[in-house]
Amino acid sequence: MQRSQIIKEEQQHLKKNGDAIVVEVYTSFLKIESKPVYQIIIVDITDKVIDRKKFIPGKKRYKALKLETQKDVIEIKKPENNLLEPEILKSAILDSSLDAITIDTTDMVIEWNLAAERIFGYSREEAIGQKMANLIIPERFRVHHLRGMAHFLKTNDGPVLRKQIEIPAIRKDGIEFPSELYISPINIDGRILFTGTLRDITERKQAQKNLFESEKRFRDVADSAPVMIWMSDAKNETVYVNKPWIEFTGLNAEMLAGKTWTSIVHADDVTLAIEKFADCFKNLEPVTMTYRLKRQTGEYRWVLDTGIPRKLSDGSFLGYIGSVVEINDQKLKEDQLQYPGDYS
Repeated sequence: MQRSQIIKEEQQHLKKNGDAIVVEVYTSFLKIESKPVYQIIIVDITDKVIDRKKFIPGKKRYKALKLETQKDVIEIKKPENNLLEPEILKSAILDSSLDAITIDTTDMVIEWNLAAERIFGYSREEAIGQKMANLIIPERFRVHHLRGMAHFLKTNDGPVLRKQIEIPAIRKDGIEFPSELYISPINIDGRILFTGTLRDITERKQAQKNLFESEKRFRDVADSAPVMIWMSDAKNETVYVNKPWIEFTGLNAEMLAGKTWTSIVHADDVTLAIEKFADCFKNLEPVTMTYRLKRQTGEYRWVLDTGIPRKLSDGSFLGYIGSVVEINDQKLKEDQLQYPGDYS
């Protein structure tokens, strides 16, 4: 992610109830995976306004004596110094983030927001002034963390800076959990700080584990099935074949990459098979067809191929899944009864 300078503006706005408030608006331009994004942070500073000529005291805010327009924005004033000021770092960036920590070049925590308190168990008072590595980074990773900071200060580049990485983190109670971390260096009036945004991804990792286990169970069942099973994606590329398929054809999914299953279909059957499957694929309909499939020995055997579309719960099309059963003996007997002259 690339971040531009943070621009500060002072604005007056109308609340829904008609009260006027003064806010500071901090705007920065980000690039996340080459996608442009604007980050806007708004801080209510009504109670801190020095020039209150247009305001009279209210219970908690200051009401405008006279508003020149009914639009939300009634005045925009840019101060001489547009850069983000260190003293409002907490309110402008940290408290508006879901879970953020700011450290200086010595790894000392200088800001620790409410979400960080909830995630790690340390209060802001406990965290401020402590080394971040000692608070939230497991001991086996601390040396790498400090080396990365030193490398950045020397080269203005870092292997994990401005990148979204997964790394174990540790809570106050000593329990580790998987996290997703993004560290961005910021320069405030020549002072280098590092703002880290961290997400607890325990639920996501558990979901991935459940998916992996589910897929493993499917593969175990598929490999023990007495039929060949195949799976294609939405582009009709083969993405999975089971063990019986590999034993029959000698080809796994990787070997089929870049070509379709029709490459091992008998030349006399391939055109009809392609047309049949293409028609069903176009309409996302179940498909059933017979053709001669080439064994890894070079022999062709008649098979019955049945496939159905795979869809998510929202109807999104994922591809097809199908099974192939060898029917060679049955097919030859049927042909012999239907065309006895050919077998006399």
